[in-house]
Amino acid sequence: MFAEHRGVCTTCDKNGDCRLQKYGYEYQIADTAFAAPETNGDGKNDTTGNEAIRYRPGKCIRCGRCIRICQEVQMDNALTFKDRAAWVEVSTAFGMPLNDSTCVLCGQCISTCPTGALYERAAEGKGQAKDLTRTTCIYCGVGCQIDLNVNGVNEIVRVTSPVGVVPNNGNLCVKGRFGMEFVRSDKRLTTPLIKRMARSPIPSAACNACEKPLLRQARPGTIGRSLATSRARWDTR
Repeated sequence: MFAEHRGVCTTCDKNGDCRLQKYGYEYQIADTAFAAPETNGDGKNDTTGNEAIRYRPGKCIRCGRCIRICQEVQMDNALTFKDRAAWVEVSTAFGMPLNDSTCVLCGQCISTCPTGALYERAAEGKGQAKDLTRTTCIYCGVGCQIDLNVNGVNEIVRVTSPVGVVPNNGNLCVKGRFGMEFVRSDKRLTTPLIKRMARSPIPSAACNACEKPLLRQARPGTIGRSLATSRARWDTR
């Protein structure tokens, strides 16, 4: 595995969260312990042009974890091995582009890759994520638990999910894993809007004027319904 892995830990996005690096430290194995075999490098492969996933054969140790999780857990059968000996790589059937295969872009292969050979393309170069913020995915009612990997400038680098936590047990869909870019979008609404001739922000004074009388008249258990009714009135004007 060490002979086939040709990566530089100091410039790797997976640094600090790499199982091969962990085992290398545990058994005191340096990169120079084995001669580097001749490989195809990190040229074009089935992930070229894919905006979500990038595969770097130079970091791959040919463990087959990505292939097994794709076949046995996701039941997608999108990945397989190609070529022989030192030229073995993870690929799709007949080397077709990942976008044209049966891949559903769930990202399970990324989550199980121990060395970062498979990685989120959008997360590369944004920092080695050390801080994790546990939260709940906002896309549906399942309530999948996710970890937002945040770098030093408070930017979400990537989304991971821990194994053993219910209800998703480390599994995520394409939205949960790759759909959090909206958090830092400049198009997010920061104030409520009124639908008139054109959408315009609601003045804070108007909101307060509408809600305060309702709060004075509210009985226990009715505040949420009153405020919702208040907002609905503004939306229909």
